[in-house]
Amino acid sequence: MTAEPPPHAHLQGVDPDRFARARWARWVTIALGLWLAASTLLFPHASSAGFDTLMIGIFIAANGVQAASLVLVLSFVPSPPRLVHPRQAAVGYRP
Repeated sequence: MTAEPPPHAHLQGVDPDRFARARWARWVTIALGLWLAASTLLFPHASSAGFDTLMIGIFIAANGVQAASLVLVLSFVPSPPRLVHPRQAAVGYRP
C-alpha cells in the first residue's frame, strides 16, 4: 500500500509569495487607468483629447482588473502531472 502524497505536493519548492510580490504592478495599472478617467472629468480638455483620455483610462483600468482576477483564477488551477519517460519510470526515477 502506498502513501498518498500530501496536498499541494506539486507546489513544493515554489515561492508562495511570488504572486504577492508581483501584485503591485496590477494595482498601479488600475490606479493609472482610474486617474486617467478621473482627470478627464476634473481638468478641462479639448473634446477629442478628453474623450481619448477617458477611453484609454477605462481600457487600462479594465485591463488591470482583468489581470488581477486572472491571476486569482489561475492560482486555483492545479498543475498537470509531470510526464516521466517509461525507461526512467522502470528504474524508479523521480524528477
